[in-house]
Amino acid sequence: MSMINELSAVSRKKEENFFLRVVKYFLPWRGDNLGEIFRKIVFVGSIVFFCLSIQAVVDYYQVDAKEIERHDEIVQLAPDFINDDNDEFEWEIDYQGPTSEGGSEGDMPQSNLNNDNTTVYEQWNGLLKQNKDTMGWIKIPTYIDENGEQYINYPVMYSKEVFEIAGGKTEDFYLHHNFDKKWTESGTLYIDKRCYVNSANDRSDVLTIYGHHMKRLGNMFTRLAEYKSGVEFLKQNPIISFDTLYTKNQKYIIIGCYIVNEKAEYDNGELFDYWRYRDFDEEHSFEKFISEINKRSWYHSDIKCTAEDDYITLSTCSNEAGQSKLRWVITARKLKASDDVDALIDSYRDNDNIYFPRNWIKAKGNKTVYDGWWY
Repeated sequence: MSMINELSAVSRKKEENFFLRVVKYFLPWRGDNLGEIFRKIVFVGSIVFFCLSIQAVVDYYQVDAKEIERHDEIVQLAPDFINDDNDEFEWEIDYQGPTSEGGSEGDMPQSNLNNDNTTVYEQWNGLLKQNKDTMGWIKIPTYIDENGEQYINYPVMYSKEVFEIAGGKTEDFYLHHNFDKKWTESGTLYIDKRCYVNSANDRSDVLTIYGHHMKRLGNMFTRLAEYKSGVEFLKQNPIISFDTLYTKNQKYIIIGCYIVNEKAEYDNGELFDYWRYRDFDEEHSFEKFISEINKRSWYHSDIKCTAEDDYITLSTCSNEAGQSKLRWVITARKLKASDDVDALIDSYRDNDNIYFPRNWIKAKGNKTVYDGWWY
């Protein structure tokens, strides 16, 4: 019996020695030289950093999951001007807004119109009750996932409020705040505060709408990057639906998809400051606006544009030359009743002479490149 006890004691001692050796191998211990101590400290620090990183990733995706859930709730409040019986998206313009005489085109009730086109349609009430900064809704009706859900289907905010960040600097409020005005990395789609929307007819010639590129999260304007994939994708998704509080069923046809450097120094002093083209004037003329889009756009078409047309410009980051150095920009013109939309879509073609910024050429060469919408 005593022999068994002795063997058991030896076994326990060996077991203790094994775990002690493991601890001594990874943790600083009395008698270690400086090299061993440094190695162990680096190892322990790496383990701690790895654990913290894993927790940060988990927290990140938990926040994203909550945002997606909240977005699904907000989508239920989106203004619905389309007949629920329509299963397919129609190119036709269903409604042109109130007329200057106070009458209507389409099926809007006379009681909901006035002479100055400042009436806010009642379909916006649900969103405005939750956030009075709501100014519009944007979606790409044909760009859907396997469940029929639209990838880009969001409220568009408008606010002159700014948010103070480190160093006393400020940024646009909705750059990093969600629909509920809570801080978030994804932010919310919003109209440039230097633009204006006072009524159906009194608005900036070009409304610039900003949205983050969130890489693999895929929300906000991330998926606009897929317009880099080729002209066939553009032909399949050429129309953007965008309404302000004062309009109904307004549709815009894309006239340009292009890369722009964020600063002049990234292109030997050249810069297309598209965000400053709000109302066409001598300094920011319509001719310059269209000329810059045509020479930079990856695609051309037979779409005719005039200074009297209304435009929207969608702006997001493009990461090919490093963070915040490039912008991927899409500009669209509001459809008119006289447009032969099918013919215009058929006219889309590749641009054989694209102007690329120098920092794009340095990173990707003098050519179009599509690395995936998540890049």
